[in-house]
Amino acid sequence: MSDHDVSHLRDVIQDLLDKHMYSSAVFFADKLVALADATPADVYLLAQAHFVAKHYRAAGSLLRAEGLVDVDPRFKYLAARCAYEIGDMEGCIETLGNNGAAVDTEMETSDEEEKESVSVLAAMETLRGRAYDALDNRSAAKRCYADALRKDPYCYEAFEQLVANHLMTVQEHKQLLAELSFSKDNRWLKLLYEVKAGRYAGHEELEARMSELECPHNERVGGRPGCGLNSNADVLAARAEWLFYSGDFRKCYDITMEVMQSNPFEKVIVPIHLAVCVELKQKNELFLVGHRLVEEFPSSGLSWYAVGCYYLAAKMNDSARRYFSKATVLDSKFAPAWIGFGHAFAAQDESDQAMAAYRTASRLFPGCHIPVMCIGMEYMRTNNLPLAEQLLLNAKSVCPLDPMIYNELGVLYFRNGDYNKATRLLREALKVAPKPLAAMWEPILVNLAHSLRKQGLYIEACIHYKDALALSCKSASTFAALGFTKHLQDNLPEAIEMYHKALSLRPEDTLTAELLNEALLEDCSRHRNGGDLL
Repeated sequence: MSDHDVSHLRDVIQDLLDKHMYSSAVFFADKLVALADATPADVYLLAQAHFVAKHYRAAGSLLRAEGLVDVDPRFKYLAARCAYEIGDMEGCIETLGNNGAAVDTEMETSDEEEKESVSVLAAMETLRGRAYDALDNRSAAKRCYADALRKDPYCYEAFEQLVANHLMTVQEHKQLLAELSFSKDNRWLKLLYEVKAGRYAGHEELEARMSELECPHNERVGGRPGCGLNSNADVLAARAEWLFYSGDFRKCYDITMEVMQSNPFEKVIVPIHLAVCVELKQKNELFLVGHRLVEEFPSSGLSWYAVGCYYLAAKMNDSARRYFSKATVLDSKFAPAWIGFGHAFAAQDESDQAMAAYRTASRLFPGCHIPVMCIGMEYMRTNNLPLAEQLLLNAKSVCPLDPMIYNELGVLYFRNGDYNKATRLLREALKVAPKPLAAMWEPILVNLAHSLRKQGLYIEACIHYKDALALSCKSASTFAALGFTKHLQDNLPEAIEMYHKALSLRPEDTLTAELLNEALLEDCSRHRNGGDLL
């Protein structure tokens, strides 16, 4: 067979692969190997055809039979990938080598030649990390993913695994991103990594990065040209997630709804959309999304998680637990399903089962502070304050920028009678909370006002009660607390007014009714005594 015919046959095979005609590609690649004396490049092409056709054992066996696994890093990577796809994680790691740092000179040289492509060595580290992850060796997986990114920041799959599986704390993410080498032309990638990993970063810092990503190319922000990614799904998801954690649920919902209308199966936006729908009690939307996902992807954990979210919003907690459980069985590494599973138990005051779900989540996702915080909250609800304090402090060490942790610690010290410490932590919660404050953070203001009132700082307490009412103007308990503070200040007219407002919102509140009656008696007595003096 002439060189021209061999070259033409290679072009045909590549064209078949491009057209996803894998069976035909395998057929012709097999003939090419026989006709061209089995050159390594042609054997590799056949192995690739087998791989995309999902003939993983055939591809791996071919590379080993021809003795090509150690010839080129691409061959080694493909052989290891075949082992991974058939579930042979030990074989995958053995093929790649246990020590990712031990790379021979030939591999380094071969990798150096690929100047414009993603590093093969980075791909190998990522695959090694996935194999360790499948074997539940999270620390080794985290190390491999981090090494893959250090070798090549373009290896997004490694970054995605670190973020999606919550393998790193906030500080570890920040340190890793500082070590990566981004070219000047890849600033958009650096910014995108920072916003996806920094959901609890400072408001101004995160807003500056988001503005640069969303700014059009022909405009400048902060002295730099914009990245023009304002309509990209990943950037929109990052913005929506930031709004969700900031408590601005309505704006978050508007963004996710816009993306869902254009692409209802956009995987980066669906979990955020479901979460914000639960917060806003959008049961109809949850029903439609859950039904659509189950119909299209019945074996996906995300689909049944959506169904669980619908039942959680509908306060049908037994059904919610059942579907969250199914989601965790289908995808044991889907963090929201485990947390939702725990929430469904907690909603029915079943603390032991809730904590079991949260513990599993904290073990699977060591970089996620939410399960640890929820365990602390459950311990506090059952009045086990020492253990609650320990868990909340652990959560704070994982994520020191979540206002909710400081709020829970403040409540804990308040219950312990340590009002000075409670006040300090609640002030810290206000400090780290995104500005302007959303209604979600109203409890922090109320708790801070309670703590100040206990210390006799009535004027400042009243200021924070009023700030809380500005965020939630129909809170009967806040009106009653403000009235009681005015009562303690001996300001009876304003106390009576606040008690009346509280009772207009919650007439069955017997404690507020008794306080109102007491204030009225005191006011009447004061007026009567004043009349006698006159």
